[in-house]
Amino acid sequence: MSNLATSCLINVLYKLSKWIYNGSCYKSVTKMLGVDETVKKSIISYKRLSLLVACTLSIILLGVLRSQAYEDNSMEATPIFASSDKMVQTMTCMEEMSLPCEYVEDEDLYIGENIVVKEAVTGIKETTIMLTYSNGKEETREILDEEIIQEPVARVVHIGTKEKPRYIVPVENYIFTSGFGARWGTVHCGVDLAVPTGTDVAAAAAGEVIQSGWNGGYGISVYIRHDDGSITRYGHMSETLVCVGDKVSQGDIIGRSGSTGDSTGPHLHFEIRIDGEAVDPCNYFDEDIKL
Repeated sequence: MSNLATSCLINVLYKLSKWIYNGSCYKSVTKMLGVDETVKKSIISYKRLSLLVACTLSIILLGVLRSQAYEDNSMEATPIFASSDKMVQTMTCMEEMSLPCEYVEDEDLYIGENIVVKEAVTGIKETTIMLTYSNGKEETREILDEEIIQEPVARVVHIGTKEKPRYIVPVENYIFTSGFGARWGTVHCGVDLAVPTGTDVAAAAAGEVIQSGWNGGYGISVYIRHDDGSITRYGHMSETLVCVGDKVSQGDIIGRSGSTGDSTGPHLHFEIRIDGEAVDPCNYFDEDIKL
């Protein structure tokens, strides 16, 4: 039912109630039925009759307004008052809630490394508002109630703050022949730098020698543990010039290149391992590698 029809019905019911209250209806009915004054006094008092009629009219009016509320229910809004020029209604809506991502500095991670430790969860909030319209246009909006159905959870990301270790390329005048990653159906854990046999091999960074000599597929190799816990490996050399326990500085000559072990030609196989995991050396050299 439209606002105009509702307003007209309200006016009709108001005039009818006024007619009954003034006694016009009571007097007309008794006169038409020929009831004398004595019988009139035995009838339920007029005020009781008026009260009964008023209650009946109120029930009718509430039914009309509820019928209009059902018609507007598809809009998820419930009118609670309406007239020809003004309408007030309540509306309940659901909305998603999210929290900004939280970034936590982590000194155990290198700069540039990020780890997601908690994924975000979208929250849900139910809001009930009261809207007032005047001549079809929204006039006021008031929040009546808010309820959190599901609390939102922020995404948490740890970002590294530790300086990446910097290494020098251990040989000069090299040709880059193989990079880090998948190769021949396996994982190549370092880079191959082709140089003539006997080329000086330098320590990429300062540290302590923890392996020196023959080492299976690596051939003759040297392992150096550095102050930050990382380890560099130098493989397929023709000879070593250091012993286990030696302290070396960055740039010290630790051996000479060759083609020992599982090798297809003279080159240096170089690895960097951080926390036991092999990483791409190209991301840690203090200069761009010549590909």
